[in-house]
Amino acid sequence: MKAALLRYLPLLLLALAWEASARSGVVSTLALPPLSAVAAAWIELVKDGELITNGVASLWRAGAGLFLAIDRKELDGRFVGLSAVSSSKPDWLRDNSNMRALMQFARQTRHPNYPYAPTARELATNDRARALIEIAEMPYLLSRPFVAPPGVPAERAKALEAAFLAANDDLDYLTEAKRLQLDVSPIDGATVLSILDRIAQAPQEVLDEMRQVKGGSKK
Repeated sequence: MKAALLRYLPLLLLALAWEASARSGVVSTLALPPLSAVAAAWIELVKDGELITNGVASLWRAGAGLFLAIDRKELDGRFVGLSAVSSSKPDWLRDNSNMRALMQFARQTRHPNYPYAPTARELATNDRARALIEIAEMPYLLSRPFVAPPGVPAERAKALEAAFLAANDDLDYLTEAKRLQLDVSPIDGATVLSILDRIAQAPQEVLDEMRQVKGGSKK
């Protein structure tokens, strides 16, 4: 308990200093609002649902800023999804572009448009590294899952899945996606469950090493 308190003591002191500086007038509240006011604003954003909307907008602006920084040669590259590049910077994907894909993540085989760029699994130097990469890729394989609440009858779940896959085969839908240069690559429920099973059955030592790679601790 004492070790845990000592671990978070710097954060507590920082929070107290932040609040005191703003409340005392040492720092203008326009430049540094009180921490309590910031927390209250966050709570209100969560209550009215604006947090997700504002968060998505902020992430979009951040992503757009990274694209601009690369165009200005302030950055040499970034880790980004193919759909994001296709819709935001299609000129990067042209044959005469000076942009090149260096590595492909969350793919078992090389994308047909980028046969020169190796997959992350190809770059693994041993089986252990390959196992770590496969675990790290799983969230990207799932990407944006659609789920139903617990207790949905099996027949209804199958109907929802069939409807979802059918929507992704709809000609008008695919035409619009192509116009927007968005990738459409749905996977079925069985594949999603198999990915979740692989995560659940992954060796504990691999999961522990993944936590360490991500900056966490063993559990």
